Amino acid sequence: MQRRIVTGLVTGCLALAACGGTGAVTEPPGVVVLGVDTERADPQGSPAQVRALSRAQLDFAVDLYRTLDGTVEGDLALGPGSLHTALSMVRAGARGQTAREMDDVLHATAMDGRLHALNNALDRRLRARSSARGVQLDIANRVWVDQGLTVLDTYAQTVANHYGAGLAELDIAGDPAGARTAVNQWVSDVTRDKVPELFPADAIDTTTALVLANALHLDAQWKFPFPPAATGPQPFLLPDGSVVPVETMRYDEYLPSGSGPGWSAVRLPYDGEQLSMTVIVPEDLPAFEQSLDADLLEQVSASIQDGGIHLSLPRFTARTHVSLVDALAALGMPNAFGAGADFSGMTGSRGLFLSAVEHEVVVEVDEQGTEAAAASGAAMAGSHGPTVSVDRPFLFLVQDAETDATLFLGRVTDPR
Repeated sequence: MQRRIVTGLVTGCLALAACGGTGAVTEPPGVVVLGVDTERADPQGSPAQVRALSRAQLDFAVDLYRTLDGTVEGDLALGPGSLHTALSMVRAGARGQTAREMDDVLHATAMDGRLHALNNALDRRLRARSSARGVQLDIANRVWVDQGLTVLDTYAQTVANHYGAGLAELDIAGDPAGARTAVNQWVSDVTRDKVPELFPADAIDTTTALVLANALHLDAQWKFPFPPAATGPQPFLLPDGSVVPVETMRYDEYLPSGSGPGWSAVRLPYDGEQLSMTVIVPEDLPAFEQSLDADLLEQVSASIQDGGIHLSLPRFTARTHVSLVDALAALGMPNAFGAGADFSGMTGSRGLFLSAVEHEVVVEVDEQGTEAAAASGAAMAGSHGPTVSVDRPFLFLVQDAETDATLFLGRVTDPR
């Protein structure tokens, strides 16, 4: 009987920057950490090559966004870096047609075999963001192996040296419920309880042989916090044309902004200005999404320039949990999910296939920043520029300035 790989993709909370710490988490009972050298390889990759990986992650995320658009109603949030990283760990064990399909979907065909080295380089750069004042970013990867499954040293060293993913042994086949609890607890610990149950009850069972997960958590404060006293109800136009009151934050600040045909945008920096959130407000969200691709998002980014602005932005929490088997197969990698899958780079023989891919994102935005509870803010200045009123469905991106990495991408249709 063929055995399964279960992959978990988690982007932990908040909306603005990803994570960066060590990812060290106490192991739950029943987990045995295998003796693999997890010392990270020296990061290799020029700034241009790292930005090329960031672009590949964004291309992949936009492809997935458009694929999910017709199946996910309301808010939709993705973690491009987290998704791409977790699937890159799976790709490290793929061979033949399975590998070729994954390279196409991940936009990795032009990387000349440097996908894993560049993931290491980008990860190391993002982890440095936690040195900024007011920013805490934690990233962690892990691979759990069923007792008795032999994993090739070459695969173990690839995920350890380039992803910092230690291997842990679990009695998955003998106690799938206990294994699921242990994996979900690890995810919950890394994301600080923002994602308490990544894997649903049917995602890990007696046929599961291997589980991979990426988890990240961000806690970032605005460079210019919103004054809580200025927050109050403001009309918000819902997709069905109705108007509802939502708690809306307001301030006047010197913030970069831009506009184009049918949309306006504003960029809100976090402390240290290495990470920022871009909010895009289309006049017609469905029409904007029909033309959405990475080039359009780069055009939005290029249009943003320094200038005064009066901003109103709803508080919001966006949560998305999706199972991605059908979406990834539709994008062009069906081979990974069937009997023809070739993951011999993991075990030395065929017999594994990808059976479940779960993804959850939580983004919380308030006066202080992303993920924080409501608190006091900064001073308010007089209005000195145009008005961007986020009073209708909008898109948001959380990006890193140096690498162009997109940590979060999503839409908010109802901030309530």
